[in-house]
Amino acid sequence: MINISKRANKGTGLYENMQGGVMNILGIVGILLGIAILMYFTFQKLDVVWLSVIAAMVVAICNRALSLETYTETFMSGAAGFIKTYTPIFLVGCMFAALYSESGASQVIAKTIIRTFAKGGVHGTRGIWVAVLSSFAITTVFYLGGIDAMASIIARVPLVIGFFKEVNLPRRYIPGCIYIGSMMSSLPGSPQIINVIPLALGTTPTAALVPGLIGSAVGGILAILFTVWVLKRAKVRGEQFCGIDTDPVADETKRVPNFFVALIPLIAIFVVFNVFKLNIILAMLIGLVLALILFAPALKAQNKENRYGRAVIAAFNGAVPQTARIALITGSLVGFGAVVSATDAFGAIVQALTSVDSGMLLIFVVVAASIVVGIMGNPVGGVSAAVNMLAPSFLAAGVPAQAFHRLVTMAGTTFDSLPTNAGVLTAIALPGCTVKESYPLMFLNSVVATLVSAFVAAIVMTLFPGLI
Repeated sequence: MINISKRANKGTGLYENMQGGVMNILGIVGILLGIAILMYFTFQKLDVVWLSVIAAMVVAICNRALSLETYTETFMSGAAGFIKTYTPIFLVGCMFAALYSESGASQVIAKTIIRTFAKGGVHGTRGIWVAVLSSFAITTVFYLGGIDAMASIIARVPLVIGFFKEVNLPRRYIPGCIYIGSMMSSLPGSPQIINVIPLALGTTPTAALVPGLIGSAVGGILAILFTVWVLKRAKVRGEQFCGIDTDPVADETKRVPNFFVALIPLIAIFVVFNVFKLNIILAMLIGLVLALILFAPALKAQNKENRYGRAVIAAFNGAVPQTARIALITGSLVGFGAVVSATDAFGAIVQALTSVDSGMLLIFVVVAASIVVGIMGNPVGGVSAAVNMLAPSFLAAGVPAQAFHRLVTMAGTTFDSLPTNAGVLTAIALPGCTVKESYPLMFLNSVVATLVSAFVAAIVMTLFPGLI
């Protein structure tokens, strides 16, 4: 009787394990299906705000977790938390960018940089190189200066539009050029939050300094070459810049800020955030106030009624709907990620990623972390989840904490840039482009080049462990 009972219990346990395995497989299929729905229908120009809810419900159904609370609690808690934290940054960033557009400061910076590097010649291949290198340099400065990634995108859009307009490059490649320096946010020493999160492991901001620099340099060069190649082909096809109503429309026959004056608010943000260690919102508010003061004559001159107050109101009014749209897009995608991360299937994925026996652990750190980041759909949530869920297993397997820190941070710039990412959609929406026409170059720069960066760093660490 005892033996029969044991066998029965054993059989029941086996059945439960098999049943659990089948449900996990179905749940994983649901997660992949949800991501596929987001990616495919975003390309078809469906609005991601409501589409993310549909995708989240598909994930919930496949994970046997569909209920009203899945939407009202899990989804909305994730979305609301993100919107609460980041909307102030979005608002100040949009207002800041609007002042640069309305005053003509963004065009002044763009033209000065281009003319300085090209010595007045910005046509043909030389102009392409100048526009690309200028975009890469500004991206690097913004990231190393501590400007939040989303705020950086918002602030750089008018600058890159200025570059493209000056060199007469096709508009649809502006988002790709905005993302040309994606890997720079994960540089050793970067104040970006994806480099701050892994500090919980007891590491330093410059963890794995040399491998990180080598990987970032290789990825950066690759992104530059990708962009130049694509723009050269576009020039051969006869594509040109096409303006739209929301472009900076400063009349250069009227007063515009001096180049060095236009740089002051940007420099102030860098210094206040990095030297005085103030919150990014306060740092950007200081930059905003400086722009209001320093750009006052230009704002007045550019206004049709020649009134400073009207110019400021027009700029800020335009920033509000832009902010609301960005916040809704971002929050909706984070809500989708919250539903995914709450499923048992997601836990099974994490367990599988950390239990594979591999002789190339550092390479697999990049693979595992990139997958987690892709599932979460955003760099901050992805890196945070990767540190919390992957670190214990990989560190126990012998991966040095400094190496894990750098590789997870670099992985945070890879599959975070799928078409479901809020930053990607923002970079496409602000210059008035579409996912279908702009994402291919973005994919090369923000997924392919960043993956190469991370894998190169992992290979360097594997071959030369003394550099970690």
